Amino acid sequence: MGDTADPIRVLHVDDDPAFVKLTARLLEREDDRLEVTGMTGAEAGLDAFEAEPFDCVVSDYDMPGRDGLAFLEAIRERDEAVPFVLFTGEGNERVAGEAISAGVTDYLQKGAGDDQYAVLANRVTNAVVAYRARRRAARQERINTLIRDVNRRLVDAGSVEGIERAVCETITDSEPYRFAWIGEPDPESGEVVPRASAGDGDQYLERVTVYHDDRPRGWGPVGMAIRTREAQSVRNIPEDPSFEPWHDVAAEFGFESVVVLPLFRGELLHGILAIYADHPDAFTDVERAVLAELAETIGRAFEGAHVRRRLRNRERDDVDATERHYRAIAESLPNGAIALFDTDMCYTLVGGAVFDELDISPGEMEGSPLREVHSEPYAERYLRHYRAALEGERRSFEFEYGDRTFRAHVVPVRDDAGTVVAGLALTQDVTEKRARERELERQNERLEALASVVSHDLRNPLSVASGRLEIAAAECESEQLDAIERALDRMETLIGDLLALAREGRAAIDVEPVALAEVMREAWRSVETVGARRVLETDRVVRADRGRLQQLFENLVRNSVEHGSTGGRAPPDDVAEGFDGRPSGGGDAVEHAAASDPSPLDGSTGHGPATTTVRLGALEDGFYIEDDGAGIPPERREAVLEPGYSTDPEGTGFGLNIVRRIAEEHGWSLSITEGIDGGARFEVTGVEFER
Repeated sequence: MGDTADPIRVLHVDDDPAFVKLTARLLEREDDRLEVTGMTGAEAGLDAFEAEPFDCVVSDYDMPGRDGLAFLEAIRERDEAVPFVLFTGEGNERVAGEAISAGVTDYLQKGAGDDQYAVLANRVTNAVVAYRARRRAARQERINTLIRDVNRRLVDAGSVEGIERAVCETITDSEPYRFAWIGEPDPESGEVVPRASAGDGDQYLERVTVYHDDRPRGWGPVGMAIRTREAQSVRNIPEDPSFEPWHDVAAEFGFESVVVLPLFRGELLHGILAIYADHPDAFTDVERAVLAELAETIGRAFEGAHVRRRLRNRERDDVDATERHYRAIAESLPNGAIALFDTDMCYTLVGGAVFDELDISPGEMEGSPLREVHSEPYAERYLRHYRAALEGERRSFEFEYGDRTFRAHVVPVRDDAGTVVAGLALTQDVTEKRARERELERQNERLEALASVVSHDLRNPLSVASGRLEIAAAECESEQLDAIERALDRMETLIGDLLALAREGRAAIDVEPVALAEVMREAWRSVETVGARRVLETDRVVRADRGRLQQLFENLVRNSVEHGSTGGRAPPDDVAEGFDGRPSGGGDAVEHAAASDPSPLDGSTGHGPATTTVRLGALEDGFYIEDDGAGIPPERREAVLEPGYSTDPEGTGFGLNIVRRIAEEHGWSLSITEGIDGGARFEVTGVEFER
């Protein structure tokens, strides 16, 4: 039945009881749609208006106590739009002007005869039809706005839970809906279990129990909607017997009408959507039809969310093996952490031994957005690197956490097609490394200062002393002058070693292909090798800094010659004598090598018997230099590599330490063991060969 055929409920107010009865009878005779309720006086009229709904108010003007215009004002306080017709015996222009200014819908003067009631009936029906049209248009606009808002929220909601929450919140933001909830049937208990809700009834669901089976609380609109799979509504909750189990609670929350819509995901019943309003008959036939279409839209959104969830699960299955691999690495990482994060910037895997010393655990991070895990300053400064990784870039940065320093490398993770599907952050605790670097920098600064003192403050007076010594030697002969010369030579050697030590690590090495045998010959020519014999057993080519490698060879050859020149093995207690890397100038050596005489790979140089043999040979990943001297006892092999270690009163103790430093510059390892003839053997490993 359309609006034009619906009954029209009219409230007629006048101070004359007889006229009230007459008007009601005659109006209803003129139009059978009119249902007139007559009240005597404005106060009685207000009570009636508040007790039940009316489509139009007809009122006299001149009434005791509250006149017609005052009555109109009171009605407008309660309903701003209901039609109000002033039907009065006062017919002057002043009253008409006041009535129009006050906002009456129409104005009609009482007259003689029954014709006036036909006019009044026509004015009332026209006013109500227009009123209902305006209300219908407003309701349609409200529903259209609701549909648009829900659809927009459905687009933004990515999960089933997000859809349910968005639907309830959006509906209750629209008048006249007070409360909405979505529930699903529990097949085991028979209850309808709430999943999401919004509006003014936060406690309502805690106060009611709803079933979907044949129990008394299963025959309400919710239970019927689930069983019939059709929409259900209650136009007037207080008067509807199907809502009897929940009448009292609904009255407390002001719920007057309700509509319940089944929600489907494909053919599967997902649950129900219940919407409550604060007045009876809130859900017209048109509104229920539109809400039913909305329920279908919500169901399609559920289906889309489930499809997306299945796809995500499938993708998750595809990366499970990769995550297990990462987790195994993370759990065994001794000095750092590994974190995998997805394209939504949420951690999916976190681990590493470094968390043992931090105030956050991997479990707290996994599943959480990066912005929630990290502090605001960290997020503002560093999360851009994580976003860059998801765009395919590789980033590195350092940050502070507590009293620790960490270096992070953030890289993209790609699938087989090359698409970035996640990001990986590898973090290392570099606190101790940075502390060592700072300490090394301080040491270098001290060595720099020492080098300055050595090169300027010591060499200048040493040059003066050497010059004076030459003059003194020309003027006279004395054994004391020889002792002075030896002392000055010793000082020059000490200065040279100190400067070499100070230069360590200051210049970058220049790596190139270098032949070991060739560099060994150059080193042999630069060292006093009187009474020594060299044996070259390799022609391998390595990648090294030629100058630094030659210095390494020179120091090792000098060490072998000085401590193997006695022609036999010294007693164990005397083995480490003179491990200082300087020419000894000892008078008991017999020269066996000429510095400019190149030798074959396995030959020797010089003339006469050699007292020390120095051998260069290859290892699988490096090379070695050994001699046939007294050797170095195992308990002293680490000590002799320390700076300043020497048992020779004239030694500086820097020579072998410089050898180790040169090896470390190249990324090599240096170790000491026993040679094939019992002497000292220095092995250098981790070397890159050209051939």
